[in-house]
Amino acid sequence: YSGSGDTMTFPVPYWQKAEAAGQTRAVSDVALNASPATPYWVREYGEWQYYGGTSFASPTFAAIVAVIDGKRKAEGEPRLGFL
Repeated sequence: YSGSGDTMTFPVPYWQKAEAAGQTRAVSDVALNASPATPYWVREYGEWQYYGGTSFASPTFAAIVAVIDGKRKAEGEPRLGFL
């Protein structure tokens, strides 16, 4: 289960002032599978390998954002911005 909302302690940063409804920072919640018990299968150097855990999920999410930003740039659109 995943969700998002406002923090209880951090003030609104400058980049959220135009969109902010409250007085505290809005935080998004993203989730990827980080369980080593159910790994991601990856083709690496011609062989299938499997990886899991937060050490794999975090860069996987960063790569997804990079691919989306690359596509947006190619189409003349702005990047996704601060997630």
